[in-house]
Amino acid sequence: MTILPMEVPPGDPKIVSAPTETVTEGDGISFKCSTSGGSPTPSYFHNSTLAPSDLHSQQIHGDTVDSTIHWRATPEDNGAYVTCAVSNFALQDGEEKKTKSPRLNVLYRPRVTVGPVSEYAVEEGQMVQLTCAADANPSQPSFQWTHLASSQHYASASWPFMAERGMGGAFECRVRNTVGEAAATMTVQVQYAPVVRVKDIVNPAEGESVIVECEVEAVPTEESIEWTGPNGFVSRGATLSLPSVTREQSGNYTCTATNYLNLYGESGSQPRIGRATTLVDVKRRPGRGVIAPWTLSVVVGGTIELACEATDVGSPAAQFKWASPSSGGQYGTKEHTRQTLVIRNVQLADNGEYRCIPHNAIGEGEPGIARVIVIEPATIERPMATERIYGEGDKDQELSCEARGYPAPHITWLKDEMPVTGDAWKVETVEGHSSCSPTDFCSVSVTSSLRWARPVEWSDKGNYSCVASNGATESSSTWTLARVTHGAVILNDRYPTEALAAADIAGTAMISCRVSARPEPTFEWMYDSNEIKEGGRYSFQVNREVGKPDEYESVLYESDYGKYLCRSMNGKGARAEVVIRLKEKSVPTASDDLERVTAGSSWITLSWRPGFDGGSPQTFALEYRMLNPFTESVANAEVLTVDVTNSSLRSVVKSSKDSTRAKREATTTFATNLMTYNLTGLKQLSTYYIRIRSQNKMGASDFTKILIATTEDVAVRKELIVPSALNYIASEGVFTVQPPTPVDHCFMFYVQSGDVWRSIGCFKGNRTDSLDEGGDAFKARFCTMTADGQHVNECSEESIPLSEYFIRLDLRNQDLH
Repeated sequence: MTILPMEVPPGDPKIVSAPTETVTEGDGISFKCSTSGGSPTPSYFHNSTLAPSDLHSQQIHGDTVDSTIHWRATPEDNGAYVTCAVSNFALQDGEEKKTKSPRLNVLYRPRVTVGPVSEYAVEEGQMVQLTCAADANPSQPSFQWTHLASSQHYASASWPFMAERGMGGAFECRVRNTVGEAAATMTVQVQYAPVVRVKDIVNPAEGESVIVECEVEAVPTEESIEWTGPNGFVSRGATLSLPSVTREQSGNYTCTATNYLNLYGESGSQPRIGRATTLVDVKRRPGRGVIAPWTLSVVVGGTIELACEATDVGSPAAQFKWASPSSGGQYGTKEHTRQTLVIRNVQLADNGEYRCIPHNAIGEGEPGIARVIVIEPATIERPMATERIYGEGDKDQELSCEARGYPAPHITWLKDEMPVTGDAWKVETVEGHSSCSPTDFCSVSVTSSLRWARPVEWSDKGNYSCVASNGATESSSTWTLARVTHGAVILNDRYPTEALAAADIAGTAMISCRVSARPEPTFEWMYDSNEIKEGGRYSFQVNREVGKPDEYESVLYESDYGKYLCRSMNGKGARAEVVIRLKEKSVPTASDDLERVTAGSSWITLSWRPGFDGGSPQTFALEYRMLNPFTESVANAEVLTVDVTNSSLRSVVKSSKDSTRAKREATTTFATNLMTYNLTGLKQLSTYYIRIRSQNKMGASDFTKILIATTEDVAVRKELIVPSALNYIASEGVFTVQPPTPVDHCFMFYVQSGDVWRSIGCFKGNRTDSLDEGGDAFKARFCTMTADGQHVNECSEESIPLSEYFIRLDLRNQDLH
């Protein structure tokens, strides 16, 4: 018979021995747990983890079991507790009796981590932030960073600094507390773009070999090195080699090195480039001299100032010597050895050619040439009488004036400030005899005569000016007021057979009858075939027109709409009359007869016959658009508008046969007033679409028909260098010109459509802007500009035209290659 043991539950476990104070890392730790009854074997848990059985031992005293666990303290024990648990078969499945110890307080030295990563790659110039963290008890340790290569220290858990090459390498963070110290290390790699070093300059003679090494320092190491230089030169590798160097190879040679940085926080490789330049300055004579300005006009007593440069400064750098009229053509005389030649208080003897030669120890360049014109300003030697009186029908009449200056003055005749044109006059200008030899420069006397090519007419009256100019800033002039004895001529405009006036309903109108006559005329007014007498409801006023010789105005103040007859006479010829219809005020009627009178390279003078002003003062709006020379269209052209308010009026004579009256046939001479305006700021050799309308306070008229007018081209100066070649860069849509555009010049670019050439504009530098497609051919001219660089003066002869056919052929050849 088997006797089973009695199943007795164990008593509650008790921890009877445990550390009561702090322990230090490495110290021994013991816990003793005791339980009575049930004879269980206690189990130990470290926090919630079952402790290995080999760490504890037990002793049994009767029904009491004492179990002891022992180990050495580690940092992980800090804050841990021990659980003693007992169980046997008397307890339900899984049931245990437990007791828990107080938590341990383990002192331990720091455990250190550094960052942000152990291998920290940064770029030179970037802010760096090294971080150090420590687990320790006591928990307030001290931190110190050390850059091991330089022994530089920084006392903080975080070390911010700017990345420099000398700050790369290993960094140590050391942390201390009362228990002890510990350290961790990391590496910082300072990466940077290539630093390239080459010689600043090499100065070989022609025919010598040139070798220049390109030294590169980079982290990471450079992956490519390349040399580039003049005329498309490219060479791979660190060595620049120019065997048997020529002057054409002079210039800047650049070594370019490339590396790729792999930086913390950046995705992918980051390319970096370094460059350095060597000047290969081949010993050579200078290039051709270039004088600016290449042509100069200066008044007697003024100053000549010319600056010389060389197309190639040469090596050694060029010096300069001058030859001038005052040096007798000799180079390098007194005051003629500087780069800038200055001659003060110039005289006519300083006229002529000025030459500049760049030179150095190797040789001389070709001379640059400039032309200086010293001007003795034109002056009037024989002025005209202030007034001349002619009779209508006089023959073989003339005006004359005499001027003097150097160069010979150019005489221009003006009538009422407008150039004298047409077949009515003949101008004859004669230079006086000079005793000067051909090589001397003396003032020249010029006599000019303005002759009538037909009998004198009434409309020839006016202010005539003789203007003498020869390139000086100011011209000289003399004038005379020409009066013509003639019968009365009506000056009112007719629309088409009657003159018009206008007034508001129930308002009083000022009806004006304007007449030209000498001697002074008389006036009569009629309404409904009845003569109007002054007095009562009617009043008259006769005025002499200010600034208009022998012109008069009779003004009738009236309020009844209808037709009024103005009649004028002065005993010279037939009486003159005009019907003036008084009507209600309105918008102006449209102008007509818009035409181009004359034009220059940047202006067009226009004239038109104004319509009736509607009874209120009118102004004119001039609208114009430039034709696109590539598309031959104005569809997308910018519309520009000018308000015309200060134009001048001039009178043009027309004759009309009036046979409306029974039993009488008379020829009535009357005038038509034309408005003229000089439209400026236009492009050279360009076509414009122009129209005009008038406006008053009541509204605007219709536009005139469109006038198509073209400006003139710029005058040719044969001494200017001519472009030798035009090239088209298809990828950019631009044209370039050769040789390079001279200093202070521009190049005028032209396009041909059909048989017509037009200008695109004058471009500074050697290339056009990006241009529209189109055109059949192209050409260019070099042009001088005004001192402010805003306007073109004169241009060279034209380059050989570049055909669109050859452009397409060249592009096709490029595609094939």
